[in-house]
Amino acid sequence: GGEWVAHVEVVREGDAFMPVELRVGAETRTLHSREPTQVVYFRLSERPTDAILHPDQVLLHIDGDNDRATF
Repeated sequence: GGEWVAHVEVVREGDAFMPVELRVGAETRTLHSREPTQVVYFRLSERPTDAILHPDQVLLHIDGDNDRATF
């Protein structure tokens, strides 16, 4: 096996804040930073196919289309 390193830039728009989950591959992390931009690194044993912000869809917002990116 090998190792895959993925980095995901998360940009928070507006003044509202709450912790949010980020899933890349099989790994999920909770982001607590209040910074408007943060870069999160993942080291994975399998190649990830996508990154999903709040994968359980618990946040209410207008545009959910910007919550997923594919690699």
